[in-house]
Amino acid sequence: MRAFRLCYCQATSRQCSDDPLLRSIWDYPHRLVAARGKRIRPYVAYLMYQSLSRGSEQEDEGALRLLVALELFHLFCLVHDDIIDKGAERHSIPTLHRYVTAELDKENRHNNHEHIGNSQAILLGDMLFAWSQEAFHANRDFSCGTLHEARRYFNMMIDEVVIGEMLDVDMMTRHATSTDAIYQKMLLKTASYTFIRPMQIGAALANHGEQCEQFCHNLGLSLGLAFQIQDDLLDIVGTSKSTQKSIFSDLREHQHTYFTQYILEHGTAAQKLKLRELLGRDVQPEDRLEVIELFGSSGALAHGMTSIRRHLSDACCQIHNAPVRLHDRRPFYELIETIQGRSL
Repeated sequence: MRAFRLCYCQATSRQCSDDPLLRSIWDYPHRLVAARGKRIRPYVAYLMYQSLSRGSEQEDEGALRLLVALELFHLFCLVHDDIIDKGAERHSIPTLHRYVTAELDKENRHNNHEHIGNSQAILLGDMLFAWSQEAFHANRDFSCGTLHEARRYFNMMIDEVVIGEMLDVDMMTRHATSTDAIYQKMLLKTASYTFIRPMQIGAALANHGEQCEQFCHNLGLSLGLAFQIQDDLLDIVGTSKSTQKSIFSDLREHQHTYFTQYILEHGTAAQKLKLRELLGRDVQPEDRLEVIELFGSSGALAHGMTSIRRHLSDACCQIHNAPVRLHDRRPFYELIETIQGRSL
């Protein structure tokens, strides 16, 4: 958090307006991080870096300064993703486009307030992307060779998550999809973005990129699949209070997930019909029992929870054979325990 605050303050010091609304927009990323962000991507990158590096405290600080780029890039993704998903809440605070719209309503401004809210959020997201590039590429704590290797994974991560988001958006338009397409989306949008590439970046900073590339891929894939299936599960059975964001967003946005796909492939005719009625509907918290009954009675929830346990078990096996020192494996096991304990 300290490294993020330093980088963020340096970036926002270049603000060119004292307008209260614009200043509150620029301050939104700081409020979002302070609210309850998991910061899992820089964390797993740093975890891998520390497990492979015997660097000094100063070198560790250099790694933290660089890995701020991962969190800045993630904030860019969140701001744009909330527009795409029409999200109302993120970490218990209004999403940026909704916040700006509400402020414009209060001030009785001109023009289409919803459109302006979306526009300001897009622009702030663009700025966050630029800051993430600056934090990474302007780093002077590592050699050119080390940065070049880490940059390779960073650039692949950006390409993959954007393609994964495009697949996600495309699925919103489809009446049906395939299990393979669901897995491809989970690989690109979650496994690679949240675990595989960040860990590979951390390994590269410790000058172990090539040696640990396959290990990071295998472990990250298991963790990522478990994490995304769990996210889809929480969107069904969680609450806004427990998840810190809007629930049933997948159903409202006609999104195909691991759980909807199970019903479409294995559910009864009545269950498939009911699911198609819910997809794209403005599902509200008061519909919770109806939604849980559908996914529970079809076997989708049980199937998903079994898959989560299997992927996390695979991750434990990967850590058992990890190319890191024995005493450095414990934080990875603790990461699995944290994922297992995510609140419903």
